[in-house]
Amino acid sequence: MLKNRQIIMLGLLACVSTATLADSSFKKLKNSTCPEVVTTSADALFGVGSGDATLCIAKREDLKIVIAMNNSDLNPRNGRSQQTLNVNNIYNDYTDNYDMVSRKDFKAVIVGYGAGARWLLNDAAYTATYGVANPSDDMISALMAKGIKVYMCQNTMRGSGWVSSNLIPGVEMVPAGVTAVIDFQNRDYTYIVP
Repeated sequence: MLKNRQIIMLGLLACVSTATLADSSFKKLKNSTCPEVVTTSADALFGVGSGDATLCIAKREDLKIVIAMNNSDLNPRNGRSQQTLNVNNIYNDYTDNYDMVSRKDFKAVIVGYGAGARWLLNDAAYTATYGVANPSDDMISALMAKGIKVYMCQNTMRGSGWVSSNLIPGVEMVPAGVTAVIDFQNRDYTYIVP
């Protein structure tokens, strides 16, 4: 009976210690210094004191991200792919706010498959398929010019009747988008669906 109580007490102490450690880690992170551009703009945009209430990350090196572009959602304000806009926001946050350099401090890859693969079509192919020009063609091209690698799923291409000449110049291919995401994760890329 005494052994069980000792085990329970040790377990409770471990939980309290872990919670305290997690809390102190968060406090250390919370007290990270934000770049002045972030705090100044936060105060200007969201009110006095917003800069102090903003959590910032530390500059990192070798950050790797694999982005699954897999839906056809449009941003209602500008009619562009919401996922493409989110990837652009990720790039801008790292480069503008943290002075990180694409392909040096962070690497990002996009894998287009399923409904989201449409955003990787050039205007002619997009128009032939959907009746209008690709609203995200220019942003995908700009992201690639900034160092983000973009891959199209060949399974989606096969199912849609697309060929390599239908892709935005610079888009590469993978046999299966979902498998490629798993492969990138296995190479220490953090998976997100923006």
